[in-house]
Amino acid sequence: GSIAAMTGRPLDALREYQQAHDVFQRAGEARSRALTLQDIGLIFYDAGDYARVLDYTRQAEEVYPRDPMLTLTLRNNRAEVYRKQKRYD
Repeated sequence: GSIAAMTGRPLDALREYQQAHDVFQRAGEARSRALTLQDIGLIFYDAGDYARVLDYTRQAEEVYPRDPMLTLTLRNNRAEVYRKQKRYD
């Protein structure tokens, strides 16, 4: 998914990330699932779909809350969405 995303093919990237998420879910790989959810959220960030970004970051944090650096990244991503929306409350 990352190559597709970097080469301007967001729909391909989204499909590949969703497939990866399903594989990680079946394999019980919670951290990899969370990282994939974060990547999906970034695709929606680039598209300006901030509601979905917030949803995917929330899901990622719920799936794997035990990684402090991942949690920090997810919360920073969420804060960036709020900044873009001018939600300072």
